[in-house]
Amino acid sequence: MVQYRLAQPEDEEALLDLWVAANPGTTREAWRRDYHRVPALRERVHVAIAPGGSLLAAAAFWPREVRDARGAALKVGDLSHVATRPEARRQGHARRLVELTIEAMREEGCVWSSLTTSEEARTLYEALGWRAFPRPVREGIASAQAGSSGAFSVSRYEPASEPEGWDALARVYDAFNAARPLTVARDAAYWRDFFVPHLTAWLSGHAPVILVARRAGQADVRGYAIVYYSDEEPARAFGLDRLFTVSELGIFPGDEEAVSALLAAALSESGGRLLGGRVYAPREPEIDAAIEQLFGQSARQDQDSEPMARVIAPDFEQSDLDALFAAPGAMAWPLDDV
Repeated sequence: MVQYRLAQPEDEEALLDLWVAANPGTTREAWRRDYHRVPALRERVHVAIAPGGSLLAAAAFWPREVRDARGAALKVGDLSHVATRPEARRQGHARRLVELTIEAMREEGCVWSSLTTSEEARTLYEALGWRAFPRPVREGIASAQAGSSGAFSVSRYEPASEPEGWDALARVYDAFNAARPLTVARDAAYWRDFFVPHLTAWLSGHAPVILVARRAGQADVRGYAIVYYSDEEPARAFGLDRLFTVSELGIFPGDEEAVSALLAAALSESGGRLLGGRVYAPREPEIDAAIEQLFGQSARQDQDSEPMARVIAPDFEQSDLDALFAAPGAMAWPLDDV
């Protein structure tokens, strides 16, 4: 009889084997780094064990503080690391483990749960109550006439070699997202243990460019954008030399002109080649205007349906979750995806 239980420290090597088997092309060491950088996750892994002792499947979650429609932090359980050995699929193991994980989230006081997944697995999560929600993104072909702002200068930023390191970006993030629905309340440990390593892993093969905006003649960072570029097949399919993605940006209140300066700098990083792109950002008038200026007549509204969410707490209704994702300025930043 298959046993379903919490993982123990001695299960680690078998878990690494499982995740590699379920995700061809990945490595044990990459999964080991991923597993160890989030201690809260290691304590919450459920596994399915065959009668002979082999590990068949796993599912995990970790709690994070995510802001609600009023900007207050709520405990949210992020479901992740769900995997089943190829030979054990379609036997109900993943479903049972996810059900146990939902129970554990509820016991820990999680209000709702989020996840990101592949199209192949989406049906499973929909059957268990998760729904896809839109995340705002704008696309287009960047205009060579994209404007900037003389009030701000923009330069590349290398946190490892800067006196303030990631703290300068964290201050901007906190100010920009202080009451923004769906944003993660990132503390210093979150930046250090999750965000920075996750940024590196998520952009594997496409080194991120961090751009910062400063007021002319001043040293303080007033805004930032995290951008990466692709020269590969997606760009060629659109007849473009490169594609870029602004995966996160932030500014201090009152420095809205910095958005145009940051987007213009992201375009200049292309070296003048024909460039199409995507910008993840909340829908707000100043940001919308800067993006329309960047993309000109080619600008188009889009949304990805990466985030999926599910109600967990008994006193939190589906209508509450719907309102959260529809709240003005709501933004689930892609770099927080697990």
